[in-house]
Amino acid sequence: MNKGKIWIIVGIMILLVAGLTTFQLYWIHHAFKVKDHHFTNTVNSSLNQVVNSIERGECVSAISSCLNYPTRKTMQFHKHLDSSNVFHNSIQSHISALKDTNSDLYYQIYVKKRRDKAGNSYKCICIKSPKSCRVHCGFATMKKKGKIKTLGQRIKELIKGKTNIVENIVGELLKFEVDIDINDRINPKVIDSLIAQKLRQNGIDLEYDYGIYEEESDKFIYQDSLADLNALKNSKFSARLFPNDMFLSPNYLTLHFPDQKQYIIREMSAILASSLALILGIILCFSYAVKTILKQKRLSEMKNDFINNMTHEFKTPISTISLASEALKDPEITKDKDRLERLSNVIYDENKRLSGQTEKILQMAVLEKGNQQLNLVDVDLHELILNTIKCTKLQIEEKNGSVTSRLEAKNFIIQADKTHIMNVLRNLFDNSIKYTKENPNIVISSKNVNNGVLLTVNDNGIGISKEDQKNIFDKFYRVSTGNLHDVKGFGLGLSYVHNIVKSHKGEITVESKLDNGSTFELFFPFQIT
Repeated sequence: MNKGKIWIIVGIMILLVAGLTTFQLYWIHHAFKVKDHHFTNTVNSSLNQVVNSIERGECVSAISSCLNYPTRKTMQFHKHLDSSNVFHNSIQSHISALKDTNSDLYYQIYVKKRRDKAGNSYKCICIKSPKSCRVHCGFATMKKKGKIKTLGQRIKELIKGKTNIVENIVGELLKFEVDIDINDRINPKVIDSLIAQKLRQNGIDLEYDYGIYEEESDKFIYQDSLADLNALKNSKFSARLFPNDMFLSPNYLTLHFPDQKQYIIREMSAILASSLALILGIILCFSYAVKTILKQKRLSEMKNDFINNMTHEFKTPISTISLASEALKDPEITKDKDRLERLSNVIYDENKRLSGQTEKILQMAVLEKGNQQLNLVDVDLHELILNTIKCTKLQIEEKNGSVTSRLEAKNFIIQADKTHIMNVLRNLFDNSIKYTKENPNIVISSKNVNNGVLLTVNDNGIGISKEDQKNIFDKFYRVSTGNLHDVKGFGLGLSYVHNIVKSHKGEITVESKLDNGSTFELFFPFQIT
């Protein structure tokens, strides 16, 4: 898959993830608005219940004071009296309409024959109010016997009596409204208790501030000691106290919830947690997928570079061996022992070089699979360093370079595989030589730290960029990529070094700047546990 198609796929995935995330955030916002609207309605409903309770309480107080007057004689209804003692059996039915000329009250009174559950017939008096459309039936007990007309007069007296009571109550209520100050009509403690009770009954358990606002004076005549007056004044939770008052200016009971948003968010915690987890999961999966695609693309490119480099590295010794083999076929060459020996050495050296490259590739494959068996013995690390310097001395001198050793570790015996540690040092030295433009100057030092030995290899090479430092320990990765072969190699050296150090439970780090050389630090513990 080419680079263009990969980026098209990545772009589509980004758009899809962005769309899913946007929709999820929209639904979270919508759910918050729904919760906030429900909270507002519930609080306002609770406030209305509080206001109604306060007004009903005042009405009950007024009615109680009115009912202290002497009671009037009224008609009593009993549902369980014998009908034979009420009226004469000759009454079949009679309808009488009464209307009080001083009121709008209108009743119908009539006698009706009925049967009980046992099948016995009886007669009863029924009173019907057209406004309520309800019929009240029962047996009438009167102090004196009389006709239906007398009954009508008694009903009329009853209605007048009831009307007087109602008029007294209304007058008392108007007296409350006109004569009594609003501060005398309310009890803040009772109001606070009612607010808390109604909110709890409606499922809201949240701290609140409240106040009583007088519209005429444009100020609060009462508020909590810690209440924010501006917040109370701008609050959307408000209900009029005594809404049925006819003469006084309106007063409003106002609530404010300082932690309203936090409360709604807590109520939505399950929705928020699941939504955020879903969004995070989608983003993480997308990131991992994109990272994997790009990594596979980079690995594919590095493998292609590796094949190109390997072809180049193998082609030179193969060509040399081929030419030497062709020369050996010449009879004249076979007679010249010196030339024969020289050609034989060329074939041997190039073959050895091919074997070494092949062995390195095979070792990397084994290390990748984790099947490498280390031959752990006590190794003199300083001795290995000196041997490495001796082996690379000729290469360094050919470039007019130098190697300086500063071996300061007092305890330099470690448990390690001698061959692999030697190869690690050779790889680092080879890189320092290959990636130095002029005279290579290598400094290697050792010291004891944290139950182990820290080796430092410093050079004056071309350096490594910050971007390349992230990948230099990856298999097949080379700073100089593509088909340019100014520096020989497969891109396996530092990957091999990294794997060997890790297999010895050690650590390797690099510090480098372009054109300022590189410093590799390798830590090896004394014992591998």
